Amino acid sequence: MRVGIIAWEYPPKHSGGLGVHLEGLISELKHCAELVVFMPARNAPKTIAGVELVTFESDTHNHDFIADVNQKIVDYVKTHPLDILHAQDWVSYHAAISVKNLGLCPVVCSIHSTIHDRSGRFVREKNQHKTLEKKGLDAADAVITVSEYTKKQLVRDFSIPAQKITVIPNAIRLEDVSKTTKKRKDVLFLGRITEQKGLEYVLYALRNSPHKLIVLGDGHLADATRSFAKLIGAHAEFRGFVREKKVIFDALKNARAFVMPSVSEPFGIVALEAFAAKCPAILSKYSGVSDFLQDKLHALIIDPHKPQEIIDALACLDDEQFASKLAHNAYHLLEEGTFSWERVAKKTCDVYASILNI
Repeated sequence: MRVGIIAWEYPPKHSGGLGVHLEGLISELKHCAELVVFMPARNAPKTIAGVELVTFESDTHNHDFIADVNQKIVDYVKTHPLDILHAQDWVSYHAAISVKNLGLCPVVCSIHSTIHDRSGRFVREKNQHKTLEKKGLDAADAVITVSEYTKKQLVRDFSIPAQKITVIPNAIRLEDVSKTTKKRKDVLFLGRITEQKGLEYVLYALRNSPHKLIVLGDGHLADATRSFAKLIGAHAEFRGFVREKKVIFDALKNARAFVMPSVSEPFGIVALEAFAAKCPAILSKYSGVSDFLQDKLHALIIDPHKPQEIIDALACLDDEQFASKLAHNAYHLLEEGTFSWERVAKKTCDVYASILNI
């Protein structure tokens, strides 16, 4: 089958989990389908091994840029037939809706986060994006999401039938992580500094703590969060955005704990990176990855709104034997293939096959 995938970002030009997801998915999906990957030229690598890469130039910006690229994808599909078009997140839903309405081919829509997850700032923008997300998900023949957490959101907030949604979690490659271990010292936060990520809750919990928080990431709240940390006396070091995998994994291997205090996190692929680095993890209960984990067996699951839970979790990790066992159990999930890209690709191909009745 010939499958078109709309990939808005891709390593090395990516800013978050979507690019990481697409790299892993495409690397395995190409073994069960003929792939055509559509991308804006400004975000695209030179090549992607084993797939046809089709890029589109556009001189427009913001929403005009998104609409322009989506229309060019539709025009391409009109003259280059596909068996399925797989749209990834709201930026590609314009094309998905048009392709479906024109009857060009069946459509699968993956949703990695909703506008509620991504932004708490702009109500008008949120409403516009939510409308587009709703139209795209309604048009889709099948919907894929990364967790039961997000599936429940789609059923509750978008009225998408549960039977239309398949949950396929994110994944990681263990070979990406070197086997060396380092002395563990500080607490690590790794992610964008936005409302969604809940960094301020960790800082508040650590305001009277001897623990140092290392922050790898950037975002529109970075300056305000630095000021907040200074104001309350939290010991934090802000190192900025990091893209290189080696730097990320070295930081995880050097940390006594990784903390993900998100107030809304569809999955949280960085948690898998912590597991791969055998770094004990403290994870928000408002995260999709926690659907697949058992509290106090694979990670410590906390409510980020309750600072004492963060403090208590860090205290638990003072027990080195417990911390080591926690990290080992989480790593074992990766070893047994619970979060493998091969498994993700197989389940995705199964969704395609169910639509095409093959």
